[in-house]
Amino acid sequence: MTLDLIQTIDNFKYVISLAKEHSFRINLNDLLNEYRRIEPKLTKIIGDTLYYFETDTKEDADFLLTLLDKNIKELKKNDRTYPKHRNESETKILYLGVRQGGLARKREVLSNVAGRMWHHFGLYDKGSTQGVQLEYWAKESNLTLNLHIYEFDFQHRQYLYILEKFQSIVLKPRLGKH
Repeated sequence: MTLDLIQTIDNFKYVISLAKEHSFRINLNDLLNEYRRIEPKLTKIIGDTLYYFETDTKEDADFLLTLLDKNIKELKKNDRTYPKHRNESETKILYLGVRQGGLARKREVLSNVAGRMWHHFGLYDKGSTQGVQLEYWAKESNLTLNLHIYEFDFQHRQYLYILEKFQSIVLKPRLGKH
């Protein structure tokens, strides 16, 4: 049993060591143009991904959550979903998620993670699709977010959701249902 556990931990270390990191600074005041700016790079990320949005300071995260709270009625009125608030967290990490790799079903020129960011930025026309919906509550903040994406190859997919769970324990995102 102990040897199996050690082997599993070694496997996790190996998978993490192979991850490719991609980072972007996102100006929340102009999400459509920001998405267009990073879309060519996002579209090249076709592996499985673990990603998170991070503010520059804890105070910036606090301010963004205040804006979200202020806009919840409007989000509901417009049938826009929004992530669950995790009040116990005090970190700069706003949201953590994963996306299986590949190309989007509707547009084969768009990677799955690029499509997922379209939802998180709040640019998708259907508000019922889960996402952070930044366009609908964060654009008036005059802040910048850091988007960190870790790309894994498909042969390690079985580790993706376990890595998300571990990262949620370590990073303690302020939004989401981990």
